[in-house]
Amino acid sequence: MEIGNLGEAIAFRVSDDELLTFQQLGRTKTARWAKHQPLEGKSALEFQGMDNDSITMNVTVIASLGVRPQDVLDDIQSAQARGAVLPLVIGGVGYGYFVIQGVKESGHNFLPEGGLYQVTVALTLLEYA
Repeated sequence: MEIGNLGEAIAFRVSDDELLTFQQLGRTKTARWAKHQPLEGKSALEFQGMDNDSITMNVTVIASLGVRPQDVLDDIQSAQARGAVLPLVIGGVGYGYFVIQGVKESGHNFLPEGGLYQVTVALTLLEYA
């Protein structure tokens, strides 16, 4: 059963045969402020609007859970290299459209024949507005 997706790059799913989910989802919202500094006294702030949201998440892919880690990595890297604009949907709720700004791989474990068995991918997504 699909529980969400990041466009065509990743389908988050849970079933008897497959498990591909994310951990430590975080969302950052920031505002832009201009600072006007007089000769004396405190600075005056002027609100200039909101910055694009940023989302971080970790995705651990393990071959014994029915998902091929190299295939997931290839899909993520392809979407990033193309500059793909991807909808983020979790539990039927749309979070908006995002681009993959950063990909950090860690925790590589390999099968005896050399194939990738497990990898954790830290994703940084930037809101596309």
